[in-house]
Amino acid sequence: MRQNKNGISNQYVFFSRKYKGDSQKEKHKIACNEYKAEKKTIKKEMIYNAIQHLKTGSKIIIPKIAEFLGVSEKMIDRNLTPELKELYKSYNRLLRKNKKT
Repeated sequence: MRQNKNGISNQYVFFSRKYKGDSQKEKHKIACNEYKAEKKTIKKEMIYNAIQHLKTGSKIIIPKIAEFLGVSEKMIDRNLTPELKELYKSYNRLLRKNKKT
């Protein structure tokens, strides 16, 4: 089921029997939420892998992560969790300490 300007159009989506009693709008909402959650976890994993890849001795910043992944800085900023932010900031602090000594 998909909402468009002409109303609701049918679209074939697989649901298990536990969703059989739900209305079509509820099924659509559940499917959208599951899809969004999966995409968000994939993006977080991509960002984590990019941060690990960019640990080459230079400062890690959001534009470098975006360039490495080939996406916009806004996408990185939206999907950057506090844990991921702390990960690259702690690496930058470590670099700063090593340069001072």
